[in-house]
Amino acid sequence: MKLLLILDRVEYPLAPNPRLACRVGEQLALAGHTVDLLELNDGAVPPLPAPWAASHRCLPFADEACMERCLEHGNPGGTPVPVRLLRLAAHPAAALAAVRKLALHRPRRQGTVRRFLESRTGYDWMVAVASPYEGALALARARTGARRAVWCMDPYANDHPNDPTPAREQALWAAMDKIFVTERMYAALEEPGCVLGAFRGKTRVLEFPSLTPPPAASRAEKADDTLECLFAGSLYPALRTPHFALALFSAMNLPGVRLAFVGPGWENYPADTPAAARKQLGERLRIQGPVSPAEAAARVGAADVLVHLGNDNNDQVPSKLYEYFAAGKPVLALLKRRDDPAREALARWPLACVVYEDEGTGPQVCARVAEFLQTKGRDRLPWQEAERLFWANTPAAVAQALADGLQTEEIQ
Repeated sequence: MKLLLILDRVEYPLAPNPRLACRVGEQLALAGHTVDLLELNDGAVPPLPAPWAASHRCLPFADEACMERCLEHGNPGGTPVPVRLLRLAAHPAAALAAVRKLALHRPRRQGTVRRFLESRTGYDWMVAVASPYEGALALARARTGARRAVWCMDPYANDHPNDPTPAREQALWAAMDKIFVTERMYAALEEPGCVLGAFRGKTRVLEFPSLTPPPAASRAEKADDTLECLFAGSLYPALRTPHFALALFSAMNLPGVRLAFVGPGWENYPADTPAAARKQLGERLRIQGPVSPAEAAARVGAADVLVHLGNDNNDQVPSKLYEYFAAGKPVLALLKRRDDPAREALARWPLACVVYEDEGTGPQVCARVAEFLQTKGRDRLPWQEAERLFWANTPAAVAQALADGLQTEEIQ
């Protein structure tokens, strides 16, 4: 097959999904397929390394990236709306991008990408990855001879039947020849009232290709002997929050144990959010903002215990969890929901401790977590064990599933 992968990095240039898709693209190329890459980025980050790609074209959209930053992606909380608008007004190109997108409903990215796709010929499939984003919506509108597929690693739609599905998600799915989703979202298509259920026949399951051996450079050592419990990832308002982790470690107040956060999202919370925990823990609480993927991998490699923060919805398992498993380290999972879809994977991992937020931070919970940290905190499992347990999440397995899905006909 000849494929074009469309990766959209404009809103979140450090998001893992495009890098995950590149792993699959490499495996497809190794299997003999011709894979071209179209990368949409913010004009600032370096292009993704993709020597396996037959061609690699980058289209920068610095104006839309600046708009997203100024408006804080439309997230609730954060700075007041008037402040965001004043910030936007200081960047004329970003302000014009906002007018195109929010007032005219004609974002520049969609038009530019659509025209680019319509100029390309000879492809069997064009696949929009890490979608839906503007790149996927451009593919939906493009007039091209290739068949079209969308890999919904980050679906807009919530899978709860009573929640309205955005109209553009329905339009996106309707325009596609194939749709790839997580196993949890695929199961949700059968739920009564799910408006996306009509598309189940052309939908296939793809797991996150997150399970790869940690690079040797990431197997770093800490500067001290403190047991470090690290969360490496993004925080979001309501969806994925730091509050329970801060409260739990403050309640335990264990000497020689440090809680650390690496990644974006703290700007969505009041500046004093960690104040109480910092007063209790002092230097045993460390918070760092966004870092490069290489630095994040180094921090994961140096940490003793990896902290997983559960989402406040049940539509997918965060890909980061499988990167934790690949590191072979203990995982402390702090879950918001009793129906968190990560429970099954965590139950299979021998070095996992699961705590639900509704259990609170009382003496019994603190004792259970403290015992886990004391007895398992420095244990390790070899990469081969993670590979055996979660083979479906290796890039080779996901690439084969993608190729099979593209080449099989729709289920009636």
